[in-house]
Amino acid sequence: MIKKLLLLFCTAVAINAIAQDSPKNVVSLNLFSLSTGTISLKYERAIKPWCSARIHAGYMLPHEFKALSNQLNSTADEQDQSYSTTTSNIKTELNGWHIKPEFVFYTGSEAVRGYYIGLYGKIDRYSITFPVTVDHEKWKETGGINRIGGGMIMGYQWLIADKVSIDWYFLGLGIDSYTFDFKAKSNSSTVTNISQADLDDAEQQLSDAGLSGFKAEKTSSNSFKITSPSKLFPCFRTGLSIGYAF
Repeated sequence: MIKKLLLLFCTAVAINAIAQDSPKNVVSLNLFSLSTGTISLKYERAIKPWCSARIHAGYMLPHEFKALSNQLNSTADEQDQSYSTTTSNIKTELNGWHIKPEFVFYTGSEAVRGYYIGLYGKIDRYSITFPVTVDHEKWKETGGINRIGGGMIMGYQWLIADKVSIDWYFLGLGIDSYTFDFKAKSNSSTVTNISQADLDDAEQQLSDAGLSGFKAEKTSSNSFKITSPSKLFPCFRTGLSIGYAF
């Protein structure tokens, strides 16, 4: 009887040790994204011994895009006949977010460890907001980039002491669909109605500049939006994340 109890105990300990040696979850932080002021987290869950599902979610903290601020201020100074003097202190605000699901296959017999190759999709938006004063009228302007895409990814994930994860995805190739938009809203009481003629004129100016296909539309009595047609571009991804496995 005692031998049977000891055998059951040893079996339970062995099973528990095996389970502990095979983490099925990883939560990690993308280190490369921190350089752009973005907090990007990844959660990975092993589905089979050879594959797992991942989800990346990130948010770019609002901060000033100084290079663009300097360029806008320079433009305002050069065109002081069209801009009031208050535009020389333009400050831009850059922010954004992204979501990236992945499904990866590991070359070894254990998920969340070793070499892998996978498929990914993504959707993100990044925008820049800045106030300007044109002809003594105050406007709030926002330029945005929207991306939807997907592709393949290759990398290697280390597990240190089965707890610390280091994931280096060294090659990611894909195709992204880009659309650009520009929104402007007047904060001045003198702007009460944006005419269709103004919108048509904006489309014609963009077309003359080689930007055909852009559409301008009124969104309210004192605001409008310009949207570009979608364009496809190749995409390259790489990154390094560190996290906790359990």
